Amino acid sequence: MTLHVDLSALHRCVEQMGARDVPFTLDISPSAIEPIDIELREGIEIPLDEIRNENGLLSYKGRQILLYIRDHGDDARKALEHGENGRRFHIADCDTLQEMRAKNRFGRYYVTNDLSGTFEIAGRDPDTGEKLSGRARLRVCKNCLRKLNYKGYAVTARRRWEIWADFSIPEFFSKYSSCFSYLPYHPDEDDAQYTADWDSISTHLKRERGFVCEQCGVRLEKYKFLLHVHHINGQKNDNKVSNLKLLCADCHRKQESHGHMFVSHEHMRLINRLRREQGIGSNGTWEDIAKLADPALEAVISLCKTWHMPTPTPAYVIRDRHGNDVCDVELAWPDRRIAVVIAHGDKAAAETHGWQAWKIIEVLDDPDSFIETFKQRKI
Repeated sequence: MTLHVDLSALHRCVEQMGARDVPFTLDISPSAIEPIDIELREGIEIPLDEIRNENGLLSYKGRQILLYIRDHGDDARKALEHGENGRRFHIADCDTLQEMRAKNRFGRYYVTNDLSGTFEIAGRDPDTGEKLSGRARLRVCKNCLRKLNYKGYAVTARRRWEIWADFSIPEFFSKYSSCFSYLPYHPDEDDAQYTADWDSISTHLKRERGFVCEQCGVRLEKYKFLLHVHHINGQKNDNKVSNLKLLCADCHRKQESHGHMFVSHEHMRLINRLRREQGIGSNGTWEDIAKLADPALEAVISLCKTWHMPTPTPAYVIRDRHGNDVCDVELAWPDRRIAVVIAHGDKAAAETHGWQAWKIIEVLDDPDSFIETFKQRKI
């Protein structure tokens, strides 16, 4: 059966109101909750060959995961009482996991993408033989932090203990959210802290301040879903005008204590494209580059700064000789035609047009080759 709907009267009303056409973007991202998302929150055992390595990070079916040992044997009670006594969980394909793989010991591992920081473990009491189970607050593997140079872990010896002790799973997942096809399922338990009139307050503020990010300056009147209202003091029920600041999704997640925010690669690129079109670029300092670049590049930026390399251009567009866009890259040194990318497709496209493109983990795994290539490709 075919339905015929006459909308002419509606269109006449729209014309009388003087409304105009505006660009419309439907915010559809692959973050819908699927059965696998629910299973991963609980922790599941999967075959080793189903675990993928995405820029050095552990991945399963497009989702970022943590790897851990559920069976703690005789150490279960100690781990349940004090998580630091338990076995470490893994966030990267580190030396420890590579050694375990060589010994074919992966059958003992479970994966999860639960952000709570607690892990379901089991074991037994060594004195009574009683079976034990429960949730333990395990600590992250230090070799994983070194592998990823997380927050400069590999190059700042004096801060290593602090980086390890303060490690936050939500912040870690947020930093690398653009590397994965699916964003973590994380119900916002803080929603109750907002006042009942929050929606109207935030909408009014965005309109009043012109839909502009008050940190990077990007205008988002056509992409309002990428503009957030940030509570400066962290109190979501404090809606004083002086406590509210408009921030794009990228600037918002980079605020202190906002590690629970996830931004997809698609949305990060859209923000950067708008920044370019609006003339918002880096002032050439490492600090400014870190503010504009995808946070997944933090480790590479840290190393480049340590090596005293010239500063790159963040969010660069490679174009062919006719001026057509080829691909977006996360960091670029145009004079050397060298780039660092997140997506494998961008690496292939860049190299097809004479660039040397490196994925994040390639730089971290072989920094000597990266530096040598950098020296040789001066154009």
